[in-house]
Amino acid sequence: MAISEEGLDELENYLIEADITQVMEATWMGGGGHPSKFMAVLAGGGGALGKAENASAEAPTMIQRERAAWLLARTLEWTDLVAATVLRHVEAPSGPCMCSLQMIWPAYSPGVAEDTFPEEDRWRAGIFVPADPSHGQQRLKLVDHGHAFELARPFGSPFFSAFSGQEIPSPYDEALENLAPGVPSMEELLPQDEYGGFVDRMNHLRDGVLNINEP
Repeated sequence: MAISEEGLDELENYLIEADITQVMEATWMGGGGHPSKFMAVLAGGGGALGKAENASAEAPTMIQRERAAWLLARTLEWTDLVAATVLRHVEAPSGPCMCSLQMIWPAYSPGVAEDTFPEEDRWRAGIFVPADPSHGQQRLKLVDHGHAFELARPFGSPFFSAFSGQEIPSPYDEALENLAPGVPSMEELLPQDEYGGFVDRMNHLRDGVLNINEP
């Protein structure tokens, strides 16, 4: 069942405002681009994956990309693909600083074959790129948003490649209309060139064909 906008606002507020009762290094969660992950246990028992801006020189930009990816999912109304993500100050293992906090997907299992997922999920992931595929509860989930929008990385995903050049079917083309003329909340988070590249790609997609100009 889809969550209402009010429900999503409440979820974000919980991530931002709930007391953090415990913080621990997430050494069991390998992979990904962020060098230092931690788990935050929130009042009420909720678990969130945290990433600190003081972990590396690139980390401040990475955590803002993660927030931007969630805002993009909200704008498209595809919040089942991306974990709810906020920015808040946390007493992280690396020291107190601004961090990204995102809800932890249950049954996280990377490396599942792309054709395992429903066509609806594969189409939406092909439009949403760049992000890395992950699997949870038989539905597609997207992770590693710290590299989303990054112009220096090679563009593409297996989901984009599978449908590249095809006409974007309804209702996915209708969802893209939510992005016109842009997403101001994302513009506040991303470097100017990355946001400009995002807008350019979305404008190409809004022509109705899954095809873009590579950065």
